[in-house]
Amino acid sequence: MQITCSRCSRKLLVTPQLRGTKVRCAGCDILIDVPDDSQQPVPAQLPSSPRISERSFPNYLNRNNTPSISNDLIIYTAIICLFILILLIVASMVFRRVMADPVEATVAEVPSETAIAATRFEFDEGYSIMLPLEFKELSRQETERGYAVYRFQDGEGCRFTAAIIPNEAYSRMTSPPRDYAKALIKSVPELSEGVDGDVQPTRVTVGSLPATIFRFYEKETYRGVNFTYHMVVMDRGKKLVLRFAGKYGGYSERSESITMPDHWYDSLLTLKEKR
Repeated sequence: MQITCSRCSRKLLVTPQLRGTKVRCAGCDILIDVPDDSQQPVPAQLPSSPRISERSFPNYLNRNNTPSISNDLIIYTAIICLFILILLIVASMVFRRVMADPVEATVAEVPSETAIAATRFEFDEGYSIMLPLEFKELSRQETERGYAVYRFQDGEGCRFTAAIIPNEAYSRMTSPPRDYAKALIKSVPELSEGVDGDVQPTRVTVGSLPATIFRFYEKETYRGVNFTYHMVVMDRGKKLVLRFAGKYGGYSERSESITMPDHWYDSLLTLKEKR
C-alpha cells in the first residue's frame, strides 16, 4: 500500500502488515501514521437545514388569516330559521284546524223585532236581546267569580238563563267552543247540564260577534221532551253564555213528530251590543 508524507509529500510504499503503526519517512525523517483500512471512516455530518417555521410564511400557514364565518352571523341565521319554523308550524296547525272543522259557519239572519212576539231586554253590561213575551225576569245575580247571571221563566216552566263572564283573555278572535261539554259553565247550575252523546254545533255570527249554538232535545221517561238551545258568544274581554231550556209544546216521550221551538233560536240571534 502507498502513503504520503504530510511534510515533504514523498510517497512511501509500506506492507499491509504495518497498518495501524508508524513508519519513518526516508525523506524528512518524521514518523508517519500508517492508516488502518479495517476501520470504517465516519461520514462527515452534513449541516442541518434551517427549520421552516410558520413565521417564515405568515400568509400561507397562519390559520387565523383563513376566511371564516362570523359567530354572530351563525347565531342570527339560526334565530331566523327558528322563527320561520315556528311560523310554519303555527300556519300548519291553523290550516289543519280549519280544514278539519266540521262546524257549519253561517252569518245569522237576524229576525226583525216584529217577526216574533217579543220584547227587547237590556243587560246592564251593554247588551240586549229580544225575548218572547212569555218570559219574565226572575233575578240578576253576581257570582263570587264576577259573573253576571240573569234568570227568566215562562208560564210553562221553560227557562232562559244568560251569564256574562268577564275575562281579558277573551276577544272576538277567540274561537267559541265546538264541544258542548266545553261550552258549559260548571259554576252556574242552569248552564252546567250536560247531555248523553255528541251535539253537533252550528257556528254563526251574531251581529259582528262569533258564536256557537247547540240545539237538541231529550226524551225523558214519564216526563216528556226537554228542549235546549245553548249559545256561546265571544266578545272583547267577555264571554256570553245564553240558554233556553224546558218542556215546550206538551210533547210526551212517545211522540213521534217533534218540532223544535225555533223561535228560541230566532231570539238568540237578536243579541246585540248597545251602541
